[in-house]
Amino acid sequence: MNFMLSGLLKDLVGAKRTFHVNEFVDMADSGLELAEPVEGEVHMTRTARGVLVAAHLHTLLRQVCGRCLEPVLSPVDLDFEEEFLQTLDLGTGQPLDLGNMDQEDPAILIDGHHVVDLDNIIRQYLLAWAPMRPLCRDDCAGLCFQCGANLNEGRCSCPPPITDSRLAKLAALVKTEKGS
Repeated sequence: MNFMLSGLLKDLVGAKRTFHVNEFVDMADSGLELAEPVEGEVHMTRTARGVLVAAHLHTLLRQVCGRCLEPVLSPVDLDFEEEFLQTLDLGTGQPLDLGNMDQEDPAILIDGHHVVDLDNIIRQYLLAWAPMRPLCRDDCAGLCFQCGANLNEGRCSCPPPITDSRLAKLAALVKTEKGS
């Protein structure tokens, strides 16, 4: 998701641009898969040091249920603001002194062609906001630990688990408590 910013960088501080986006972001090596494009609004405002990007985005992640391993579509809404720093003077083409900011996070720099790439920032926010243990539904029963059957589809034919004889008295106590 690249944006050419040379026109905005020529404007006065406070100038604004708004873009509607609807495209896929490369999620390679992230462990996440997009089920639909990232869609929403990206607002850009010229600052004294570069461009402030405020994004309001939505997408669906294709994940696996943390209990039954069935496919799950997880909606993710992203709202973020990041300031991208200008690296070259537009008039002279000379590098600007950013102090130690350029070593801190190269992802927030506007490149030498005055282009900002939002893919890396969006990928980072998706990784941070993606459900860690998505569920296909709140009452997901999961898988049988003996045969692996999906317990959402009904009970399996496995015998009840063998209880440890050392816990028999505790199990009897629990049954007594439930019965009274």
